Amino acid sequence: MFKKIIGMLMVGIILMSITVYAYTGKFATAYHGNGYDYDANHFYSKLSGMGWTNVYNSTTASNTVKAEDILNTAASKGADIVYYSTHGYSPDNNQKYHLKLYSGYQGSEIDRIYPSGADALADGYKGFYNYIGDEFISQDSINGYYTNSKWSSNLEWIVLACCNQLEDRLFDSNDGCVKYARTMCGYPERFHQILGYHGGAPDDTVDYKVADRFGDLCNANTLYIKDCWKDANEYYNNDVWAVIYHYDNRTDKLKSPTSDTLVMSKPNIYFQYSGSSSSILNNFSNLTNLKSGIEVNGHGGNRILVEVNNKGVERFIKSWPEINNKQQLDSTLIDKNTAEKVVQKYNDSPIKEARLIYYGGSLMK
Repeated sequence: MFKKIIGMLMVGIILMSITVYAYTGKFATAYHGNGYDYDANHFYSKLSGMGWTNVYNSTTASNTVKAEDILNTAASKGADIVYYSTHGYSPDNNQKYHLKLYSGYQGSEIDRIYPSGADALADGYKGFYNYIGDEFISQDSINGYYTNSKWSSNLEWIVLACCNQLEDRLFDSNDGCVKYARTMCGYPERFHQILGYHGGAPDDTVDYKVADRFGDLCNANTLYIKDCWKDANEYYNNDVWAVIYHYDNRTDKLKSPTSDTLVMSKPNIYFQYSGSSSSILNNFSNLTNLKSGIEVNGHGGNRILVEVNNKGVERFIKSWPEINNKQQLDSTLIDKNTAEKVVQKYNDSPIKEARLIYYGGSLMK
C-alpha cells in the first residue's frame, strides 16, 4: 500500500512538472485598403473565438483609418500580434517600398506608411507616422544594437497581408525584406517575426480563407507560426508567402512564444520563402548569404545582376529572352572557380560582358 501511494505521488509530481499552460494574448486588426475587408474581419473573429482579446480594430468601412493605427495605437495598447491588410507597393516607377491607406471602399489614397524614414522623406511624406523606422541608432556591444523602429513594445508578430513588401531583389540594404528586418530591431524590445509576401498577396476572394486557415493552424499549436503561414497560403496555391524572423524566435508558436532576443546581442534575422531560408541581417553584412554574384551587361548597356547562392541557384533580377528566370547549375556548392566559369558562360552567350562582382560576401574591385 505504501509503495502504491508513493507511486501515485510520483506520477502526480511528474504530471505537474509537464503541465503546459496555453498562452492567450492580445491582438489588433486593421484594414486600410479600398476593397473588401474580409480577411481582417475573419482574423478578428478567429482570434476572438480562441479567447484572445482585441485591443484595436480599424477598417476603411468604419472611416477611422489613420497611419498611427498600425504604427502606434495597436502596439501601445499591448497587442501581441497585429494583422494588417492593405495595398503594398515596391520600387517600380521611381517609388519606394510602402503601404497605402485609402478613404474607404473604392476610395482614394489618403496616406502612406514606409518601412524607412529616409524613403518616406524622399517621397515627400514627412509625418511621424509615415514610417516605421529602420535606421540603426546604435551598433556596439556597450549600448546595444537597435534601430529607431516604432514597433518596439510588447509586440511579437506582424502579419502584413500586403503585396511585395518582403521582396528580395538584390539581397542588399535596399531590399524590402532587409528594410523590414531592420524594423525588427527596436528598443527596448524586439518583436519576433513578420509574415507577409515577396510577390502579390491573395485577392479578396482568397485572402479571408488564408486568414481563417492560418488562425486554425495557430490555434492547433502543433506547427510553428511561420509554418502555419506557409501552409495556409500554399493550401490555396499561393507560393509567394515570405517570413522574416529572428533566428532565436524560429520556433515560435502562437500559444507558446519564445523569449525576445536581447538588444545587447547582434541581430541574426532570417528570410524564408518557398521552403528556403537564409540570413539577411547578421553582423550587419547583407551579402554573407551569397557565395558569389555576377553582373552581366545586356543589350543596350542594361545590367542584370545574377545571384548565385550557396545552393547553386542563379536568380535573375531582370529577365531577358536569352535566359530563363531560374537555372540550376551543375555544382551544388559554388566555389570561386565555378563562379568564374559562370562568368565565362555568359561571356560566351549572346548576353556578353559578365564580370564577378563579389565572392564570399566581399565586393570584388
